[in-house]
Amino acid sequence: MEWGTGLVRLVGVTKSLTGRIVLQPVGPLTWPEVPREPGRPTGYRTPVHVVAFEVEIRIPDSQSLKDRRQVVRSLLDGARRRFAVSAAEVGGQNTWQRATLGFAVVASEARLAEGVVDQLDRFIWSHPDIEIVHSETHWLE
Repeated sequence: MEWGTGLVRLVGVTKSLTGRIVLQPVGPLTWPEVPREPGRPTGYRTPVHVVAFEVEIRIPDSQSLKDRRQVVRSLLDGARRRFAVSAAEVGGQNTWQRATLGFAVVASEARLAEGVVDQLDRFIWSHPDIEIVHSETHWLE
């Protein structure tokens, strides 16, 4: 799915035979009709701001996939715990010293989502055992 082409409702999470987690999309996400409140225009919906933050890192001290996994897992778990974001390794799974991490933030206001992404960026930069190769922020519409 391209960034910004639409949201997908995920209904199932299963593990494949190789142990990978598989998400099963079932179709486009539809918004339920919100009852009209007095003073609000017809069809008013509460805004949802979604930000995807992608970071490519280099782990120079890693000598094996096990070393790499330890660093990546600590980053992902720390981000989930501190900032309540969705986090996953999205690329470079078979390389010893590189990984691409993806984070998703959902908020009711754009400034809140942007603040979480800024804190997340500082959190990743604060780890001395990694180098940031590239980072990119995608606002989903």
